[in-house]
Amino acid sequence: MLPERTAVLRFEHVLFFKFGWPNEEVIEVHELYPYGLKWYGFYVVEHSPLIREIAERNSVHPNHKRSHFDSFYHYVITFHDETLAVIAGKATVLGEGELPAGKAVTDNYS
Repeated sequence: MLPERTAVLRFEHVLFFKFGWPNEEVIEVHELYPYGLKWYGFYVVEHSPLIREIAERNSVHPNHKRSHFDSFYHYVITFHDETLAVIAGKATVLGEGELPAGKAVTDNYS
């Protein structure tokens, strides 16, 4: 049996990331599930509540500018056992690979 090919992504200007729960067995508890979030997908969240929350929390900074957060995107990638959420300025597909999700997320590709 051949290994499954997966996309290799690079996120640039990462502001926030979270990797782990929920897995596919409890996907329905994810806050984006009612908006179409499913497993084994790559999503860009429009009008992200997470970016809005981060911007609001950052408003205590004396030099806070809400417009700074307009250049970020909210990406969500769902795997079998994990979900990856990333707030970043850019995501680029570098090619294909054969690493499992947990290994691919932690490795640095140059």
